[in-house]
Amino acid sequence: MRLTHDQIHTTRHLVRQTAGETARVRLFGSRLDDGAKGGDVDLMLVLPEPVDNTALPAAQLSARISRAMSGRNWTH
Repeated sequence: MRLTHDQIHTTRHLVRQTAGETARVRLFGSRLDDGAKGGDVDLMLVLPEPVDNTALPAAQLSARISRAMSGRNWTH
């Protein structure tokens, strides 16, 4: 997995802040391939209850993660 410990910790913290303590986050896509380079960070949230407006928490989380990483791509 091509994320640093700090990136993982920050992502988990922001997911809980945005979607609640029971929310879980899963990484998928090219960042799982240690031999690859670059690529965006694909995240899937697993929530215990259905969400009426999925676009809102997704946009909020994306903005929070981007701000936390100073708007930079997470290249490793």
